[in-house]
Amino acid sequence: MKLVLFGATGMVGSRIATEASARGHQVVAVSRSG
Repeated sequence: MKLVLFGATGMVGSRIATEASARGHQVVAVSRSG
């Protein structure tokens, strides 16, 4: 499954990204600059 994750650099978002990736999902992280 392809996932778009907003807030992937935060504590919860990074955990979700790691877990989803480990389960074989394709993760795209969106973040703002600044």
